[in-house]
Amino acid sequence: GAVVAVQPTRGSINVAEVAGEILVPILADKPLFQSLNVGAGYRYSHYNLSGGISTYKVNFDWRVFSPLLLR
Repeated sequence: GAVVAVQPTRGSINVAEVAGEILVPILADKPLFQSLNVGAGYRYSHYNLSGGISTYKVNFDWRVFSPLLLR
């Protein structure tokens, strides 16, 4: 077999992030709506090698009654 000498390598990647989320109650304690909430989130990540990227999310949850939660 062949023997291949490999020199050690070093490197690093730096990332800076900022993120936030919000949860807004819409309804509570109404018929068929023990709770209804809407949520949103945002994250910005900046990588020193490849630049920045934004990610988002939006979600809803509806608790019809105590054991039933729809998302």
